Amino acid sequence: MRRTERPGASDQARRATVTAGLLMMGGLFGGCASTAQEREREQQQTPRLSGTVVQFNPQHNLRTRGDWERLFRSLRALGMTQIVVQWTVDGTAAYYPSQRFRAGPMPPLDTLLDLAEATGMRMLVGLAHDPQYWSHIVGEPAQVAHHLGRLRERSLRVARELAPRLAHRRAFEGWYLSEEIDDLNWRDPARRAIVSDHLQALTSELRTLDARARIAISGFANAGTDRAVLQAFWDGLLAEAPELGVVMFQDGVGVGKLSLEELPDVLAAVQRAVEGRRRELRVIVEVFRQTAGTPIDDRPFAAEPAPIERVRRQIAIARSFSTGLLAFTVPDYMNPDDAPAKAQLYEEYRRACVEGDC
Repeated sequence: MRRTERPGASDQARRATVTAGLLMMGGLFGGCASTAQEREREQQQTPRLSGTVVQFNPQHNLRTRGDWERLFRSLRALGMTQIVVQWTVDGTAAYYPSQRFRAGPMPPLDTLLDLAEATGMRMLVGLAHDPQYWSHIVGEPAQVAHHLGRLRERSLRVARELAPRLAHRRAFEGWYLSEEIDDLNWRDPARRAIVSDHLQALTSELRTLDARARIAISGFANAGTDRAVLQAFWDGLLAEAPELGVVMFQDGVGVGKLSLEELPDVLAAVQRAVEGRRRELRVIVEVFRQTAGTPIDDRPFAAEPAPIERVRRQIAIARSFSTGLLAFTVPDYMNPDDAPAKAQLYEEYRRACVEGDC
């Protein structure tokens, strides 16, 4: 999942209290109780996005509670019930009150948890993100192993600091690992062993912090990837890291890594691996179109809201493989309180997929 300024077998889902009045768009707070199973049935019956990724940036440390309340009202108006916070530490910057990292004036994590609980939403909480991750993992194997070890320790420091804050939060679904797994950098068996060992060590330690928390990771594939090789890769990765319970696979359409024609076969390969290991597959739908940055040109990453017809086609494909579809991202590309193009995509999606059948 790109920056927007550039752009377990053993785990069980924790149950959450959901308000039926909110599911019927009755307002932001209050309402009578519903069950997680009813929410899941609603998602299965409705071909639409069930949540969004939230990618913190320094501006988020300046937003007021009212700003976040407006976002959550927008999400609930779309029927969304899931939030994935991509990271809570980016470099040395923390987005929660931290004793170990540098927090901003109004770190947003607690506010998001408050609002998620008030609206019956569930949240995966990201750990540490390394802005230089992609350049660090192309070095020699020994260097890559050293880098992942340092990143693992940073993520565990974040998790240990957050665990007491999250222990009694109803909205907390589990942890999200901020390092993304692609199909190219880990093809060599020695490198594949390095990332497998890293994930096994990280997820095992996270399990000691909370026996019930789910642990999720995301990945993506490039055009032309061999489907059988992709399936075998994810099968092996999940076998080595049994505590990894959720794979969130990016559709890659927004950045042009995959075409709509290639996407079904890629998702089918990943689905076979994930479900074969009795884990859960969620699909990340990229609701943007890249306009600058690699591989288009040498400028910083830039993107704009995608056309609604393309988004509808992405959703139609993804729904064949998962009932958990996540937008990347509503706040950045489909926001009624932002630029006209973002507000337009929000309204077009609302009419097509909330009022209509998508």
